[in-house]
Amino acid sequence: MKKQSLLIPSFPVGAFLDSPREEMNINPIVLEGNSQNGWALDNHIKKSIPTGYDEQGRRTCETTRSDIGECFHRLKYHWERSMVEPIARTVEDFMRSRSELKSVQAFIPVPSSSTARPFQPVFLIAEVVGPMLGVTVPTDYLLKTKVPRR
Repeated sequence: MKKQSLLIPSFPVGAFLDSPREEMNINPIVLEGNSQNGWALDNHIKKSIPTGYDEQGRRTCETTRSDIGECFHRLKYHWERSMVEPIARTVEDFMRSRSELKSVQAFIPVPSSSTARPFQPVFLIAEVVGPMLGVTVPTDYLLKTKVPRR
């Protein structure tokens, strides 16, 4: 899938994790494929430098993430539910800024590849974004049919 940066200004940012009213800096990327319109709000990782190995033999890295990448990382891997609200606000702001998304009638979360988490981040975000946009959030449109290989 070919990615391409949009020529639109990024949203203003402050220390968004320290102040719940600040907005995240995002750099939307157009996703080309079978859908009419698709975007990633940003690359999640800006830079990752290998630093060695941990006690279990897993590679360790010093990683710099984008604002949204940091929020998703903390939500997905550290189970910080406080990240849902800033992610949801950013998704809402982005969707309201795009004229081609004004007629969206549903926000459909994609099932996770891992059911081992204590909660599903995508469903949590969708449950917050849907009401913000005034759209339904059907959770039974897409179903996971097989476990991915690792």
